[in-house]
Amino acid sequence: MERAVRLETDIVVRDQDKRLLAYVYIGELSVNEEMIRQGQAVLYTVLPNVTHVDEYRKAQGEAKKAGRGIWDSEQPLDAHPGCFTGSNGAGRSADAHEALVLSLNGFRLR
Repeated sequence: MERAVRLETDIVVRDQDKRLLAYVYIGELSVNEEMIRQGQAVLYTVLPNVTHVDEYRKAQGEAKKAGRGIWDSEQPLDAHPGCFTGSNGAGRSADAHEALVLSLNGFRLR
């Protein structure tokens, strides 16, 4: 089944590394929000792009409370999500990248 993907940008379109900053939709489904809700992604805000931050915070709270995905204490990630942004000082490692890819491979749209 073919599905159209729509990208929606906010105030800042690209980050300092020239990566596209976009909200991803399939139909009316916010893929960003659903991935956070399933524990397959974490909230990461690039100011001033805060259009959906409240919804994303709520979705992340739901994921944490339910122990979904990366919040599952019985199957913890080998890498902290911050390592992808360098926010924990670890930089970007091959192992961390592999952990993210494996996590995203498990993501399913409902």
